[in-house]
Order: sequence, then structure tokens, then C-alpha cells
Amino acid sequence: MDIFALALDFEKESERYYRDLAERCDQPGLKQILNMLADDEVKHFQVVSAMRDGSHPQMPATEVLPRAKNRFSAMKQISKDLCYDSDEIELYRKALTKEEHAETFYREQAAAADSPENAELLNRLADEERQHRFLIENMIEFLHRPQRWVEDAEFNHLEEY
Repeated sequence: MDIFALALDFEKESERYYRDLAERCDQPGLKQILNMLADDEVKHFQVVSAMRDGSHPQMPATEVLPRAKNRFSAMKQISKDLCYDSDEIELYRKALTKEEHAETFYREQAAAADSPENAELLNRLADEERQHRFLIENMIEFLHRPQRWVEDAEFNHLEEY
């Protein structure tokens, strides 16, 4: 099994999934967060592609959590007007499953990596997928009960990882 081909396919599929979710989304803040997640998947694709080609690329840290926190803060004003049905929330749960799978996959590959450099990159990819998972968990909670989430959490859910 070619782990790089599998990872590349997975990253491309995740990007498409987030872009599709963003297209369906009527709320500008959530749309921006979904596009940020898709952009991170593009970055992951580029890192995996470079690894496949034998190089050890630099991987800048994701900015998705602090940027998402800003978007959630902006949505605080309109949260009482948001309404999402269970079908839409299920699409976010599917994204959560994808992120969980990706994190597990990268951790397993890091443990079996042929070099310390590749192991480090694979673990960094897993760390970013974990951050994505954390963000999506909070998005699901926000969509389930936006007013209570905003009032109770005061956005502490999205503290730096």
C-alpha cells in the first residue's frame, strides 16, 4: 500500500468536502471557517506530496483556531438567529469522523516512518488534524445550541491548543 497516495487522496477529498460544505453554508462566519479548513487540507496535500518526492518540507503551523475564534466572536451578535437542522449537523459530524480518521492514520504512519524527519512531519500533520477535530466539535456544539454555547462558553472552547 502506498501511504503517500492514500494520504494525498484523503487530503484532496477533505478539501473538496469542506469546500462543498462552505458552498452550502449561508452563514458567512461558518463559511469562512470551512474555507480555512479546506485551505489547511491543501497545505497538507502539498506537504505529503513533497514527502512522497523525497524532500522534507517546512510546514507552517495552522492559524485556523485563532482565526476561527475571531469568526465565532463575530457570530456572537447573530447567534440567536441561527437555525440548523439535524441533516446539516450530520454533515459536520461526517467531517469530524474524517478528521479523527486522518489523525489516527498520521499517528500510525509516524510510528512506522523510515526517518525521524518524516515521523516529525507526520506527527505535525496529526496534530493539525486534531486541531481541526477540536474546531469541528465546537462548530457542532455551536450549531446545536448557538445561544447557550455563546453565553456559557464565552469562546473558551477555542483556546490555543
